[in-house]
Amino acid sequence: MPRWIRRRSTYANVIATLALCLALNVGAYAAFKIPPNSIGSAQLKNRAVAPRKVSPSAIRLSPGQEGPEGARRGPRGCPVPQVRRALNRA
Repeated sequence: MPRWIRRRSTYANVIATLALCLALNVGAYAAFKIPPNSIGSAQLKNRAVAPRKVSPSAIRLSPGQEGPEGARRGPRGCPVPQVRRALNRA
């Protein structure tokens, strides 16, 4: 075995490599063996998912009450010179 491999193969590196391989294999197994849309509301118990168990970023992604409607159009940008428009068409 080359010397550089023996120098770098510490216990931590070996365990980290094994953990990475295990995680990738389990993820691949789940991706191929679990059918799509097989876990839904029928599999969840009542009140199993409470707001305190959900991360704040996931709560922000969920649709909530609609706020007031904003302006239809934003401010107009700087006018583009005619030369640049002609170059963009070519």
